[in-house]
Amino acid sequence: MAISDEHALRGSFAEELERLQRNVDASARVQFLRARRWDGSGTLLNVLTALLAGLAGVSTLAEVAGTLLSGILALAAAGLAAVATAAGAERKGAASAAAGNAYIEVRDAIRHVRLFDLPRLPIDDIRAELLQLTERVHAINKSAPVAGELVRRAVQRAIEREARPGEETSTT
Repeated sequence: MAISDEHALRGSFAEELERLQRNVDASARVQFLRARRWDGSGTLLNVLTALLAGLAGVSTLAEVAGTLLSGILALAAAGLAAVATAAGAERKGAASAAAGNAYIEVRDAIRHVRLFDLPRLPIDDIRAELLQLTERVHAINKSAPVAGELVRRAVQRAIEREARPGEETSTT
């Protein structure tokens, strides 16, 4: 292989590794934002449940509003507890955080290959590294929770803000 061909091929590998790194970074951001949202919604449901249960208890003990209101508050608290359990916010948040961490691990490996291995490894080894990293990303994609459109849009806006100098982001 001619030196110019090898140089061009290394450049192509560098571009592909950089593209893969950007995509993996965006996927990690999506998962971490999703985890934060599930954590927040789970906390909100738990606080509301505790508040309603407390109000029902106080109302019953003080006989302030009578047994009908106390019963309604107790049923509302039980209903919210059921919603919180069915939503599985804690489990979903943990799954998203785990996927985000897996993406970060692969992103860092991609960066190391791009910055340190690409200039010195033979072309066939670089190709093997790229294939292995791509397979790792695909494996994470298969098991990662699917994020909603709102989360993806929020991450996309943050990435676009990063492209403009002087603006801060708060997604990670």
